[in-house]
Amino acid sequence: MDVKDHGAQPRPAPARASLVQVCLVAALGLAGHLAVRGATSPILQPDRFRHYIVRFNEQDQETVTNAISNAAAGPWLEANIPRFECPDPELEEIYYFRWWTFRKHLKQTPDGFVVTEFLPAVPWAGRLNTISCAAGHHFYEGRWLHDTTYLRDYARFWFRHGG
Repeated sequence: MDVKDHGAQPRPAPARASLVQVCLVAALGLAGHLAVRGATSPILQPDRFRHYIVRFNEQDQETVTNAISNAAAGPWLEANIPRFECPDPELEEIYYFRWWTFRKHLKQTPDGFVVTEFLPAVPWAGRLNTISCAAGHHFYEGRWLHDTTYLRDYARFWFRHGG
């Protein structure tokens, strides 16, 4: 049928996703877990981001070590975070830096894992150097971790252990 004969207007072409939209979807952890049917490994391999971790470790003076040291950061990140790749190398580096930094704040305590807001102990922090006002952000960021132990413990700390 001819569109002109029926008075209907042609539909506009669908909008193409911007680079930012594509990167945001990937950053939400969707791209890093895609698997090809029958494949035994994820599409995005750890060696694609390992150089970031090596560089972050080289540039850091590890004055405070919590549950995951810089030396253990690479294997821990490979096992626990959604992998991300995009055409913007700066955005990709920031993504991995945020995760590299997040794991520095995971602290093993007698009450399980907590997430600190500051690496050195600060006098205005609460028990175990935690700060309640940052907890929402910690849960929001950490929800993508493959191992849910960290945030389960952290929730127990706030709701059952007098955090």
